[in-house]
Amino acid sequence: MAENPDDFDMLVRKAKTLAEATGRSEEDVLADLMDDGVLNESNKEKRDLVSELKEAAELINTVQAINREVSDNKVLNGNGNSTNVEIETTLEGDIVDRAIESVQRKAENIKKILILISPIFLLLGGGSLEMFGVTDFTGNDDDYDDTYYEVWGCTDYEAENYDEYANMDDGSCYYPTYGCTNDAAPNYDPEADIDDGSCEPNPPPPRPGCTDPEAENYDEEAQEDDGSCTYEEPEPIYGCTDSEANNYDAEAGEDDGSCEYDEPEPEPEPEPENNCTVEITNHYRGHVAEDDEQDAILIAFRIVPNDCEGETIEVDIDMHPPGEDDEVDYHQYVTVSGNESTDVSHTFDNVASGVWVPRITAALDNEPVEVIWMWSIEVEEETCEINLFAINIGTNNTSAVVFYDLDCGTEPNQLDGYNVTVQFLVYNVNSTNSSELPIKYNTTEHYIQGYADDPRMLRLTNFTSNNTTAYDFYWYASWENADGEWEFVERMWLNRELSA
Repeated sequence: MAENPDDFDMLVRKAKTLAEATGRSEEDVLADLMDDGVLNESNKEKRDLVSELKEAAELINTVQAINREVSDNKVLNGNGNSTNVEIETTLEGDIVDRAIESVQRKAENIKKILILISPIFLLLGGGSLEMFGVTDFTGNDDDYDDTYYEVWGCTDYEAENYDEYANMDDGSCYYPTYGCTNDAAPNYDPEADIDDGSCEPNPPPPRPGCTDPEAENYDEEAQEDDGSCTYEEPEPIYGCTDSEANNYDAEAGEDDGSCEYDEPEPEPEPEPENNCTVEITNHYRGHVAEDDEQDAILIAFRIVPNDCEGETIEVDIDMHPPGEDDEVDYHQYVTVSGNESTDVSHTFDNVASGVWVPRITAALDNEPVEVIWMWSIEVEEETCEINLFAINIGTNNTSAVVFYDLDCGTEPNQLDGYNVTVQFLVYNVNSTNSSELPIKYNTTEHYIQGYADDPRMLRLTNFTSNNTTAYDFYWYASWENADGEWEFVERMWLNRELSA
């Protein structure tokens, strides 16, 4: 009966449910359903339906009677006790219990079948089941079995796998999408999971050929141009095809030799060959003796031209750091004309401290013809030396004064100076030997730069005591030189008697 695989799956699920209800095996129930879809034991020898139903009715009545007797305590304990139920654990009692339980299960299963097919009984019995001896197949109120039997399956009528016997949905409902599942078909449906036979065949490839109606081999049935079109060759246009010619014809496709050109200008006379050469000799570099700062560098040399009559020799004098030829820091440009040797010199003043390499370049028309490098020369950073030009002390009975003149160098200069600290101190005679502190002292600071007549002074007052008339006086000047070292100058006047 089940030709469709889905119908067969439904029969299998139905057979499982009926097997649980009737106590028959699933294989037996499935074989019974396979021929006509009805559980009627049509796969076995036919029996009289009325006899079958009467037998089922007698079985139900027997079970109900046993249930009543057990509840009245008449089977196991006699008729003398109607309140307490005492069941002895004897072999006979166990056998009876198992028998009752077995019969009761079978009766319950038959009840389920009767409930399912009760409409047939009602038709056969004219509206009553008493003709089969069944007067109460559901039991009285006391024996009513209110057990709810769950049958799991798909309960959605719209689903492909709807189960009419299921009363509990197990989430297995299946809703297939029909369509073309062949991904090579033009109407392929990627969302379809069941092919409905609607797939269409692929269209044939377009017919190749010449699709240009203007072509000689135009094919009106061609659907795709294959580049095979051919055309009549047009008559060539003759003319001048050289774009540099005066009569150039842009539309001409074939040159006919008619091009016309302007007369070429005569070639210029070649310039006479230049045989001028230059030598640079007697070169010298050094410091300028009269330069106090020694930051002026003298560059001197001789230009010796050869066969350079009428030529102008361009001379570049420059200085650059060692190894950095392209970094010119100092430059001077001069020219030399004629064919005679010429002495050239130049002084670069205020050259920064460091090492410098002089370079001389002689060129003709910006083309170098001679280049020489001289030995490097160093410009040292010159610093002054603090010089105490003069100092003198004067005292009276209450004070002492020291006059001094500090200079940077021994002659006028523009060198940077120093901050010099000056101190004037007075001690008791010979007290410096015992590390005694001075009685009094005075301190000041000067910025000493250059060489000038600019005396300064420091004074000590109110230092006398106890009618002492002789004291030791000290004068110090200290500074940090350019090398970061401390230098100082000291003068002292010991056991100096104060004048009245």
